Amino acid sequence: MVAVTGSQWAPILSGVPQGSVLGPLLFISYINDMPETVSSFIYMYVDDTKVVREVTTARDCEELQADLDSIQHWSEKWQMKFNSSKCKIMHLGHSNNRAEYTMNDNGIEISLEVISKEKDLAVWMDDRLKFSTHIGHAVAKEIRYLYS
Repeated sequence: MVAVTGSQWAPILSGVPQGSVLGPLLFISYINDMPETVSSFIYMYVDDTKVVREVTTARDCEELQADLDSIQHWSEKWQMKFNSSKCKIMHLGHSNNRAEYTMNDNGIEISLEVISKEKDLAVWMDDRLKFSTHIGHAVAKEIRYLYS
């Protein structure tokens, strides 16, 4: 005999159906106005967002922080909050002043973690824009396969 059980009903505040044909299209439709909130370049791929800006002056730092604040307000308005623990800063270039940037997390101002390398779409990128990090990870992965 098989027992049939069901989940309790619960309110859903935001999101799109997972595993559906329409899910990706609905998500893109839902977030398509985010680039209009910033003056920096913004790159979005699926649920990943990058804000990019050349920073040469203190004013550029202020504008980048204002853009981070703007997408934070956008996310609160549309109930698609960013996970601030996953938001990071990568400073590129030798003359970068390495400014500190923040995001608001439930009313608390959080300093974003500064990283020197990150994996993005299966490619490792570092703050020197060299491929040595990517090659090192690829070689280590292949060695693990060979000796496992």
